[in-house]
Amino acid sequence: MNESDKNILIKSLNAICNFPKNIHLVNSPNEFLEIHNRNVKMLTELGQERKSDFIQTLINEYPTITLNELEKYISNQKKEKSLLSVVTGDFISSLFNLIKNKGVSFSQIKNKLNAISVLNEKLIKIVEDPIFEEIYIKTM
Repeated sequence: MNESDKNILIKSLNAICNFPKNIHLVNSPNEFLEIHNRNVKMLTELGQERKSDFIQTLINEYPTITLNELEKYISNQKKEKSLLSVVTGDFISSLFNLIKNKGVSFSQIKNKLNAISVLNEKLIKIVEDPIFEEIYIKTM
């Protein structure tokens, strides 16, 4: 992986890493998933290039997040009220969102995004300098 690709990867990892604190870093849930999936692909290539099982292990730890979950997180962070919420109240709206997200609550979505952030922080350091991989392995 050349230096230019590494820089793009680091910037992309940072954008996704900081997303839970600042949803405006990414324009839409679709863009979040595109960037995240591209990051995973680039990290997989880097792991193969460096012959690193550790990078692949970290990639496998990424939780699965869906478009609906991201939409819920963004609307919640923006404090948006849906028409359903206005008409039927917050309880019915919350129940509908829980069904729509297949039982995944807002706090679970937030936990998934925080887990992605923690993994991205580690991976940023590893991409910048391979010595961090050895440090992480020794501290486990």
